[in-house]
Amino acid sequence: MIFGNQTTLGTFNLGGSPEAPKMIEELIEKHNIHVLGLTETFQKEDSAIRVKYNQVSATRPTETSGRARGGVAVITRAGIPVRVLFKMATRTYQGIVARVGHLTVATVYISPLADRDEYDTCLGNLHKYCRGQAVIMGDFNARHRHWDRKSNWRGNKVARWAERHNWRIRTATGPTFDTNRGRSNIDIFLTKSLEAGIPRVLQGIWDGNTDHRPVSMKILNEKLSLECRAGFVSKSARKCPERAEKARKAMQEWGPEVISSLAACKGIAELDEIYERACEKLIEPWKSGKPRAGRFRSFWTKELDLMAKQRSKMYKKARTTGLESDKQELKKMKSIMQKKVREAKNAQFEKYISEMDQLGPTEATNVTSRILKAKSQREGQNKALGAPVHPSKFSVYVSSVCRAEKDWNTTLRGLQ
Repeated sequence: MIFGNQTTLGTFNLGGSPEAPKMIEELIEKHNIHVLGLTETFQKEDSAIRVKYNQVSATRPTETSGRARGGVAVITRAGIPVRVLFKMATRTYQGIVARVGHLTVATVYISPLADRDEYDTCLGNLHKYCRGQAVIMGDFNARHRHWDRKSNWRGNKVARWAERHNWRIRTATGPTFDTNRGRSNIDIFLTKSLEAGIPRVLQGIWDGNTDHRPVSMKILNEKLSLECRAGFVSKSARKCPERAEKARKAMQEWGPEVISSLAACKGIAELDEIYERACEKLIEPWKSGKPRAGRFRSFWTKELDLMAKQRSKMYKKARTTGLESDKQELKKMKSIMQKKVREAKNAQFEKYISEMDQLGPTEATNVTSRILKAKSQREGQNKALGAPVHPSKFSVYVSSVCRAEKDWNTTLRGLQ
C-alpha cells in the first residue's frame, strides 16, 4: 500500500505551545501530512507529546531550573516504518536523522545562541548521516537574501554548505516567523537527489498560538511505502500450496474493494481504517486452523506469565516513543524477569532432585523415561503442523547419566 505518487512532509516550530497536540492533529488530518518534523517542542527527557501518531524525539538537556527548552521530534502516521540513524542533543542545537521508508529525513533546530563552531558541528553531522535521497527540514535561524529580506552569518553559512555538498534549499514564499518584532523566513527545507514542489505556509488553529507557521512540501514521483504489521507468517505456512491458493483467491475477492475504498478516501483517519482492514484480510488465509502446540515448561507460573505480558507492552511503548526512560524501564523489566525465571527453574530443579533422592537408581531411571515418553507422545500428535519432537535437554541429560552411573545419589548431587 502506498500514498500515490506524492509524499507530503511538514515542519513546524511549536514554540512550546500547550496546544501542541490539537495543532499536530489538525495539521496531519487537514493537510494530509505523512511525515512531520517538529522543533522547539519543549519536552523533557521523560515525556512525550500526547498524540495518537508514532513519534521519536531528541530533547535538549534540562536546565538547572528544571525548565525544558528546544527539542525536536519526528511524527509519522501509523504504518510508516521509521528507523532512527542518529540523534544529537546539545544546549544550542538538537536534531534527528531517521530512515523513513526509503528516504532519509532529518529534523533540526539550531538556537540563535549557537556559535560558529557549534553550527559547523551540527552541519557536519547532517552531512555524515544524510545519504542518498534525503530531506533536511527545520528551524535553522538562518536568513539569506535568496529566501529572506536580509542575510545573517547563519544564512551565509547554510548557503555555502548547501552549495558545497550539492543540497538544494527550498523555502516558502511567505514568512514562517511573524510577530510584532518582525517577520522572517527561517523554517526551510534542503533536498538532495529528489524532485519536490514549492513549500507553502499553512493556515489553521495555530495562528495566534505560536509565532511560527507550519510549512509543507510535496516530494514528487516518490512512493512512501507502509509497513505491514498484520502479523507473522511462519516459513512452513508460506510454503504450503493450499494456503497460498487460499490467499490468492481472497486477494481476488477483496482486492478490488480495497482499491475502490482508497479511491473514495477523504481523510487520514479513513485511510488508517482501510489499512487496518486490509491487514486483517491479508493475514487471515495464512492462519492455521489448528491450535499451535504449547511449549512444555513445568517451571512456568502465572506470575511469570503476567510479567511476560507487561514486558511486551513496555517493549511496544519504548519502540513507539523512543524515550530513553522507557528504554531503561524495559531493560530493568527484562533483568527482573530473567532473575525470576532462574529462580523458578532452580526451585523446580531442587524439587525434582529431592523427589529422585527418595527413589532407587532403577525407579529414578524409569521415572525419567516415562517423562520423556509422555512428552514425545504429546509432541507427536502435532506432527501435521510440522512440530519436531524435542525432549527436555535436562531430562535427556539426567537419563543418560543415570544409565551410566551406578550411584544415583552421587549423580544427582553432581548435577547440582
